[in-house]
Amino acid sequence: MNRLPSGIPKLRINRWPSRIFIYRIEDFEVSDYAPLAHISAAIIVRKPPTRQRVGQSIA
Repeated sequence: MNRLPSGIPKLRINRWPSRIFIYRIEDFEVSDYAPLAHISAAIIVRKPPTRQRVGQSIA
């Protein structure tokens, strides 16, 4: 791969609530983030096999 990182993003937490479950999206701030283009790759998605029902015979 010939991609070079463009720096380190920073996460700032603006508010520290007393419990983890009361955070809001506004409590977090990301800076110095420079996303890169996606990496293309061929993939195969297969349908999972169907389950056989109880009492069903295999023909």
